[in-house]
Formats: sequence, structure tokens, C-alpha cells
Amino acid sequence: MTTLRIVVANAPHIYREATVAVVCELRPSSAVLSSEPAEVDDAVRRHTPHLVICSRLTPVVEERAPAWILLYPEGRDENVFCQAGDRTTVAGLAFDHLADFLERVDRLARGPAGAAGARAAPPRGLRRAPRGESA
Repeated sequence: MTTLRIVVANAPHIYREATVAVVCELRPSSAVLSSEPAEVDDAVRRHTPHLVICSRLTPVVEERAPAWILLYPEGRDENVFCQAGDRTTVAGLAFDHLADFLERVDRLARGPAGAAGARAAPPRGLRRAPRGESA
């Protein structure tokens, strides 16, 4: 079975640690790495995560991570979720949004047998952003 690898690189530090704690609670068997936002590219290259949770989206994250969550881009009260190129945006962030998205990413990471439905409708409360819309 594939271990879900997650890099958490959001700011400020206390929010990052809270995010790590929530992710570990939701997915205790996952490998969760806390990284400084400025070091997210190195963490992605080194650990090949299935998911990156960040406060600044970089080309390395977009190109190499199969899924990512951009938290509060440019200080707006919204978050952008992306999996396999499909972006969804939600105002604010609720626990169930994160739980639903982690489930989808976990299914995708497990491969074809686990991916059935992984690209299904966005998690509850999310709307799919049009392709090509930048975060």
C-alpha cells in the first residue's frame, strides 16, 4: 500500500503546525513533512509528495505535485484545491473540505484501483474553477 506523502509549507509557522496536526489526525498513516514556505521547492524535489499545502504556489509545486492546496492566495478569504489539473475554489476553509480532499488524493495515490472516483465531483462546498484559471 502506498503511503500518502504530504508537504505542508504555509505561513505563518503556527498555522503550518496546526495544519500538520489536522492532517496527521485525518490521515495518521501519512508521511507529513512541515517545510518553510521558502523551501517548498526543495521539499517537493526531495520527497515527491502526493499533496502540497502551501501559502505560495510555485512552478515546481504546480508541475511536480499531483495535488496541491493554496491557502488564502494574496490574503483573500479563499483556498484553491487542485488535483490532476482540476482546480476548485472555496471561500474559507472547513474541516470537511480538507477531509474530503485528502480522501480523494489518497485514492489517487493508491493508483488505478483506488483512483476510481478520485476525479469525481469536487468536495462538498467547493466549486470547480475553469481550466487555465490561475490562482
